[in-house]
Amino acid sequence: MLLKIKVRIDGGVKSVRKNQQSKYFLKRLCAIPLAVLTFLFLNFAKRNSDWTEKRYSQTIYPNLKKIIGFIPSKFSLSFFEFIILFSIIMTIISLAYFIYSLKSKRSSRQIIIYRFLTGIITVVCFVYITFTFTCGLNYYRYSFTRYLDYDKYEPTQTDLEEMIIYYGSKLDAEKINLSNQLSYSFDENAKESVIAMNELANAYPILGEVDYFQPKALVSSKFFSKAGIAGLFFPFTYESNINVAIPNYMIPATMTHELAHQAGFMSEDEANFIAYLACVNSKDTQIRYSGYFFAFTQSIVRLKKIDSKKAIDLESRLSDSVKTDLNFYRDYLKSQAGLIQTISLKMNNGYLKANNQTNGVKDYNQVVSLLLLDFKKMMQDLN
Repeated sequence: MLLKIKVRIDGGVKSVRKNQQSKYFLKRLCAIPLAVLTFLFLNFAKRNSDWTEKRYSQTIYPNLKKIIGFIPSKFSLSFFEFIILFSIIMTIISLAYFIYSLKSKRSSRQIIIYRFLTGIITVVCFVYITFTFTCGLNYYRYSFTRYLDYDKYEPTQTDLEEMIIYYGSKLDAEKINLSNQLSYSFDENAKESVIAMNELANAYPILGEVDYFQPKALVSSKFFSKAGIAGLFFPFTYESNINVAIPNYMIPATMTHELAHQAGFMSEDEANFIAYLACVNSKDTQIRYSGYFFAFTQSIVRLKKIDSKKAIDLESRLSDSVKTDLNFYRDYLKSQAGLIQTISLKMNNGYLKANNQTNGVKDYNQVVSLLLLDFKKMMQDLN
């Protein structure tokens, strides 16, 4: 009789444990249907750009940014770097615990593996859902070109050459002014870049929908140089993170590029174009020089693919001081090339293609098409 009772108790305990384990696993997997719903909502946003633009990008997103980004914006150090470091540490601890559990045989091998895999799935789903609603929907908003008063046309090589000559002349002029101006600190450049974006919003009110948080310097800038990354917008904290190891005259253009992402324009060519407009229309000489330098380097790359001899000829017309900056920038890029940059480039390419940018990393240089439209309009306004 006692034996029967003991068997029943043991069986009951095992049954309770199984039920608890089932509930535990079901709770962990509840992230999957939420991720599926998020995916369906993302597709709705993709097919309904008008709703995405008006309801999300112009209404929900600015308020989310203001609330979530408020606390990180009060600190000079990047929350992004802390989060990445914490994630790496937790990943190492989780892997170590997983291996230890397998060797110690504290639970069945199947349960240990199942727990580990469901944990990974839960984290991936959580990141995907959070990313989608904090900024991912912005990839499906209206293009910034919708707010530009530019006439479409088919630019010629001559148009490209004339634009490069114009940028070269502006670079030479700004460099003369720059020689009489003291170099700003990172914080001063960060303040000026925010001012430049707010001033640009006077001409393009769509850029005034958000409050801009000052860009932050990355402590791990040397690593990001090796990865070929000049700046990075982190959507979970709304931080614009800047690699301070790049040449200082590229920093303002990088800052305004990342601030353009803060404004909700995620396309890389559009962020580049917004950065150019913000820089060249700034009242600050350093900011303007950075904008023209960026535009020149992007445009000369395009011309080299068409007519390398002409590109070399146009470069030779630059003043010696600007040539020095150009050569230093190219030497910097060459010095950072390697395996880390190759891996980073492939990862970024995959990320961009997964987020409605079919050209991947090539999208960065597509800014030249927008620069040509801007140059054409400027020439028409002058005539």
